[in-house]
Amino acid sequence: MNATPLDGFATAIEQLCAEAAAKGYEQGIADAKKKYSLPPVLENEDLSKIFKIDKSGVSSKLIKLPGFPKLNHFRGKYPTNAVLAWMDENTISE
Repeated sequence: MNATPLDGFATAIEQLCAEAAAKGYEQGIADAKKKYSLPPVLENEDLSKIFKIDKSGVSSKLIKLPGFPKLNHFRGKYPTNAVLAWMDENTISE
């Protein structure tokens, strides 16, 4: 069987797809490590890092937003899973 120019093209496409899949996999692992490395309860400093805002923005704006999750009897403590869910629910995707 003789090789054709399309054979080389198909091989190149397969290689590009394999590389893209490997990069996507690695990014997924990095994202999961970041998400699941958070403590079960967040504090203002954690929120500041996650939302990339200063601490004054956390206390004056973020935690005062309607529905932002807080622990009832502990000031400045926020359940991580609820905060992440709140972020997903309050993200605008177009």
